[in-house]
Amino acid sequence: MLGVEDMHATGMRLAPSNIASAFSGNTYKDLHQPAFVIGGCFALAAVVLSLFLILQHLRSYTNPAEQKWIVAVLFMVPVYASES
Repeated sequence: MLGVEDMHATGMRLAPSNIASAFSGNTYKDLHQPAFVIGGCFALAAVVLSLFLILQHLRSYTNPAEQKWIVAVLFMVPVYASES
């Protein structure tokens, strides 16, 4: 079976059937776990940072009319990150 690079080297045209046969192997099989780990790291960082900001706003709660909405918006980050 020819890879995409081999097809370019031999001058074969990349028809849809040739592309499908070139990528029919396990090209993306090993990408699930690294993507899961990277996504988990970013979600964890987002949760930690947003909880820190929420605590900072609650610690210096000087403008309740405005800060209650800021805290509500910041609280959406850990909720969404934990769900995804």
